[in-house]
Amino acid sequence: LQLVCVRAFFMESLSTKLGAGGGLGSSDLAFLVGGLSLIDNLFDESAGELLSHFNLPSVVVDAIVDRSGILGQLLSLAEAAEVGDLEKCRHLCADELKTVSLDDVAQDSLLAIKNFVAQTQFAPEEDVWENANSVPEESSQEL
Repeated sequence: LQLVCVRAFFMESLSTKLGAGGGLGSSDLAFLVGGLSLIDNLFDESAGELLSHFNLPSVVVDAIVDRSGILGQLLSLAEAAEVGDLEKCRHLCADELKTVSLDDVAQDSLLAIKNFVAQTQFAPEEDVWENANSVPEESSQEL
């Protein structure tokens, strides 16, 4: 689950580096691809079969199933970055995703982790348990 969340944040952030959104229109599709990219690991079906049950844009399905299109290239870059495949990252940045640099990959990887941590940490402004009683005094006498 953590990997999916970090991947989604990473792809969303990297998609903003593409000229005019890389034709995506927004970074939402990149986030969606990252978020659904490991769906086949959760179920006993292929990604193509699972995604066919939803009304998703074909660019999203194609990116996940075939790694095709700009979203597929972003997904391939995310996967390469996750395993530290520097050569594949270089190749994708130089050939397929020309407006994305290796520095962008490094910075957005850290930003994705930071965003994940910020979204998943619960830190109340005050100690909500400080004034809580486990059993009211009246109830404890009845026991």
